[in-house]
Amino acid sequence: MGEMTDSQSDRPAEPSRLGLALRWLGTLVFVAAVFHFVDVSDVAARMAGLDLGWVLAAVALSVPLHVLMGIRWAFTARRVGAPLGVGRAISEYYLAIFVNQVLPVGIAGPAAAAVRHHDRLRRAGDAPGLGACVRAIVLDRVSGQLALALWMAASGAAWLARGHTWVAPIGFGLAVVWAVAAAVAAFLWRRPGDGWLSRLSRESRRALIAHGALAFHLSISTAIIGCLVGMFYCAGRALGVELDLIAVLQVVPLILGSAALPLGFAGWGVREATAGALYGLLALGAEAGVAVSVTFGLISLVTSAPGLAVLVAPAAGRVVRHRHRARLAYSLGLIAGAAASVVTGHPAWVSVAGLLALGGSVWRGRGAWTPAGGFGAANAITALRVVMTGSLWLVFELYPAHIFIALLLVVFALDGVDGHLARRRRAASTFGENFDKEADAYLVLVLCVLLATSGIVGPWVLVGGLLHYVYELAVALFPARGVVPRSQFGRAVHLILVVSLIVPFLWHAGAEPVAAVGAVLVSVSYAFSFYWTFSAREGADPAA
Repeated sequence: MGEMTDSQSDRPAEPSRLGLALRWLGTLVFVAAVFHFVDVSDVAARMAGLDLGWVLAAVALSVPLHVLMGIRWAFTARRVGAPLGVGRAISEYYLAIFVNQVLPVGIAGPAAAAVRHHDRLRRAGDAPGLGACVRAIVLDRVSGQLALALWMAASGAAWLARGHTWVAPIGFGLAVVWAVAAAVAAFLWRRPGDGWLSRLSRESRRALIAHGALAFHLSISTAIIGCLVGMFYCAGRALGVELDLIAVLQVVPLILGSAALPLGFAGWGVREATAGALYGLLALGAEAGVAVSVTFGLISLVTSAPGLAVLVAPAAGRVVRHRHRARLAYSLGLIAGAAASVVTGHPAWVSVAGLLALGGSVWRGRGAWTPAGGFGAANAITALRVVMTGSLWLVFELYPAHIFIALLLVVFALDGVDGHLARRRRAASTFGENFDKEADAYLVLVLCVLLATSGIVGPWVLVGGLLHYVYELAVALFPARGVVPRSQFGRAVHLILVVSLIVPFLWHAGAEPVAAVGAVLVSVSYAFSFYWTFSAREGADPAA
C-alpha cells in the first residue's frame, strides 16, 4: 500500500455521521448513568453554595493554561516548517477549545485551527501546505497526551501507595503503551522515502525529540496538565470539597484522562461518571465528585469563551506585538501569584511575584526613568513603596496589628509624595507615571490577598485587585486604541478602594460591606475602561 501524499492530506478528515451519533449516544449513556446512581438534588444543593473566590482562582489558572498551550503549539509549528506567532497561537487555542466545548465533534477545534493557520500562511505567500499545519496541531496534541499519561502513571502510583492494588494494571498498561510507542517511533524515524508517513516520522522527531524539544515538551506539557489539575482542585474547594495532595493525584489525572477519550461530547458524562466513581472510592461521596466535575466543566466553558472574540472580531487574533509582550508577561505573573496565594493560603506568592515583576519593569525602563535619564527621587520613593508593599505580608504575620497598620498607612501616605516631587523637580516621565500606577495596583492586590487568605473577607474581594491585571492582559492580547488615561474619577475610585481595604483590618465586624463598596466602584471604573479601550478600532485617536 502506497503512502498518502501531502496533497491527499490537505483536508482534515471529517467525522462520519455514525461517529457523531456514537459520541452523542455515549454522552447520553453516561449522563443517564450519573442520573441513575447519584442524587441529583444533592449535586444541585452543593453547587448552589459555590465559593466565588475559588472559582476566580480556577479562572486565573486558566490564563497560564491557554498561554502555555499557545507557546507549545507555536514551538511545534515552527519545528515542522509552518511558523506561527505565539500571540496568534494563544488566541487560536482559545477558539479551538471553545469550539470543542460547544460542538459535539472532538476534532472540530483542532481542525479549524489547522485550516485557519494554513489560510494565514497562504495569504502571506508562505504556505507550506495544509498537511504541515495539520501535522503541527496533531503533534501538539500528542505532546499533551503523553504528559497526561505521565500524570496518570503518578495517579496509579498514588493509589498503590494507599493500598488500592487493583489499579496496578493501569501502571502496567501505560508502560506497555509507552514501549509500543517507542518501538513505533524508532521504526518511523528510520523510514525512507518522501511520503506522508516519512514526513510525519521526520517531523515527529524534529518537533518532539531533537535539539532540546523533548525537554521542552516534557516541561511545558506537564505544566499544562498541572494547571488543569489545579483548576479541578479549585473547583472542589469552591464546593467545600478539599483533597490532600495524594488524593488529588489519585483522582484528577484519571478524570482528565477519561474526559480525553472520544466517548462523548467535550468530556461531559464520561468525566462526571468517572469523578463520581473515584470520589466514592475515597469515601467523599459520588455526589461530591459529580458536583466538582460539573463545576470544572462549566469553568472550562466560561474560560474558553474569549475564543469567541476571535470569530466576532477578526482583528482579535493578531499576533501579540512586541511592545505588548512585557505587559502580557507582567499581568500573567501577578495573576498567577494571586492564584498561588489563594490556593496555598500564603500571601508570600503574590508579594514575591509583584516584586519580581516591578523589578523587571524598572530594568526594562532604564534610560527613560526621567527626562534626564537618572532614576530620580520620585521613582525612588515609588520603589520604596513597592518594597514596603511586598513586605506587608511578613509584618502582618510576625508583628502586632498596630505595627502592620502603621506600615500600611505609611505606604498609603507616600502615594501622593512621589507624584508631587516629580512635578516639582520637573522629573515627570511616562515611565514614572506607569511605575506609580503599577505600585498602586500592586498595593491593592496585596491587600486583597491578605484579606482573603486571613479570612477577614471572603475570596470575592480579589475582584478588586485582579481587575487591573485582567484589563492589562486584554490590552496585550487584543487590539485596542490604548490604555485609558488616568482620570479624576479613576483616582477617586482608587482612593476609596484602598480605604475600603484598609478599614477591614481595623473593623472586622463591618469588613464585608466596606470592602464590597470598593469592589463595586472599581468594577464600574474598569467597565468604563474596557468600553473606552475596545469600543473603537486600534489606531483611533484617544482624544477623540
